[in-house]
Amino acid sequence: MKKLFILLVLGLFFNSLFLNADTASDYYKSGNVYGKKGDYDSAIADYSQAIKINPNYADAYYNRGLAYDDKGDNVKAEADFEEVLRLNPNDTQARKIIELCRFKRNFKNGWKF
Repeated sequence: MKKLFILLVLGLFFNSLFLNADTASDYYKSGNVYGKKGDYDSAIADYSQAIKINPNYADAYYNRGLAYDDKGDNVKAEADFEEVLRLNPNDTQARKIIELCRFKRNFKNGWKF
């Protein structure tokens, strides 16, 4: 009986580990919630976790880039959108946002031509 109880407890413990495991998608969705609330630092942290789990997660790079842009960090935003283009070369929206980031950066820096 004691062995059965121990096996049951161990089974529940290991099962809970796997059920609570955060996936890249979980972090991505959480980042979306934070982003909609305007909590860009938390959104960026969650998108970064999603990317850490899945380095080819183009949507996480895309949304992290948007969060960086909303914070005014055009350099990091541009880098994320460049990564989106590396993963999805035909993403025309990412290409347009890169140009917008460059425009904003040049505007901040006094239009260096």
